[in-house]
Amino acid sequence: MPTKMTHICHVIIMLVILCLRHIRCASRPNIVLLIADDLGYGDIGCYGNTTLRTTNIDKLAQGGVKMTQHLTTASMCTPSRAALMTGRYGIRSGMAAIGTVRVCVFAASICGLPSSEVTLAELAKQGGYSTAAIAFSNWTNIRGQQLFMVQ
Repeated sequence: MPTKMTHICHVIIMLVILCLRHIRCASRPNIVLLIADDLGYGDIGCYGNTTLRTTNIDKLAQGGVKMTQHLTTASMCTPSRAALMTGRYGIRSGMAAIGTVRVCVFAASICGLPSSEVTLAELAKQGGYSTAAIAFSNWTNIRGQQLFMVQ
């Protein structure tokens, strides 16, 4: 049975894929990528939740692309986020484990994402976009983006 994190990761991956198709358009769309831990598919209003009020997210979804098909690369957030940022499975970037292979659990730890990995933010910058990360977490070293930490 898919977990809540699985659903949100699927939404995010599909959003990125669809948005990247339009990077070369003359009038480029704005891209807002929301990543949240433990947020389920039905936890926000635009996906059917009537209990929690998520009016601003609902407005963004109303004027943009809303994803309904999903895939996650791992059951942990770090490998899934690394996959989203690079387009590669976490094991290929050293951010996941298989058997006895070392896993990098926290992206802000000393192992981090290898500098040889090309990130979504770096590709967006090459396409003329300005990028930024607004973080409420331990992701303090995100290459290719200006970082705004909220604590």
